[in-house]
Amino acid sequence: MYQRDYLMRIIQEMTTMLGQLLGLQNEKKRSELLEEWEELLDRRFRIKGDLADSLSSADLIKLFFRHGNLQVDELQAFAIALTERAQLIQDAARERDPASIAVHDEDDMEASYIARMMQAYTLLLTARLNGSDRSMLNGQAILSEMPHKLRPYRLEDELLELLWRWHALEHRYAEAEDACYEWVERDDARLKQAVEWYEHLLQLQDDELEAGDLPRAEVEEAILMLKQRLKSAQPLAEQPRTSDNVHEIIDNKDD
Repeated sequence: MYQRDYLMRIIQEMTTMLGQLLGLQNEKKRSELLEEWEELLDRRFRIKGDLADSLSSADLIKLFFRHGNLQVDELQAFAIALTERAQLIQDAARERDPASIAVHDEDDMEASYIARMMQAYTLLLTARLNGSDRSMLNGQAILSEMPHKLRPYRLEDELLELLWRWHALEHRYAEAEDACYEWVERDDARLKQAVEWYEHLLQLQDDELEAGDLPRAEVEEAILMLKQRLKSAQPLAEQPRTSDNVHEIIDNKDD
C-alpha cells in the first residue's frame, strides 16, 4: 500500500511538470524546469542525473528490484523522467548562441542526447514487457515517438532485442521481423532464437499473421532461409559428414 501511494505521488508530481513543459517559452524557463527534473530524479528515485548517465541500462534496472521483484511502474516512471530530462538538455543546448558552440561540442551533445534516449527507451521497453501500467503518464506517446527520433542511428543490441519482443507482443509482426533481422545479422549465435520465433508464428491463424503484416508464406520463407544459415554457421564437427550420409543411403537401399 505504501509503495503504491509513493508511486502515485511521483506520478502526480511528474504530471504537473509535464504540463509545465507545454508552456515553455524561453531558455530560462527551460533551464529552471531542467533543474526541477534533476531534483525529482534525486529526491524520488534517489538517482542523480549524472549517475544515470554513467550507468548502463542493465545496472539501472537492477536498482529497481525489491525483494527479487522488478518494480515495473517505478522503472517506467523513471524512464519517462529520463526521456524528458534528455529532451530538455538537448533543447536548452540548441537554444544557445550557435556561434558559441564548436563543431566537436555539437557532435558531443548529439551523441549524449542519443545515448540518453536509447537508455530511456531500453528502460521503458523493459518495464512494458514486464507488465507495467500502460496508462501511466505519457509512456505510450514516448514509445510512438522514439523510433522516429532514433531512426538514423544504430541501435544497441539489447535495445534491438527488446524492440523485437515488444513489437511481437503488440502483434506488429512485420516490425518485429525488422528488428529481429537486424539483431540476428549481428551474431549468428542468435539464429536459433529467430527460428523458434518464426515457428511460433506458424501456430497463429492466417488472419492474425496478416493483421500483423506478415503473411504465412513470408514466415515459411524466413524459416527456410534461417535454417540454411544455421546449418552453414555450425562448426564443421557438428555437421553431418558426407560419407556418413552416403553409407546411410546405401544401407537403406540394401534393406
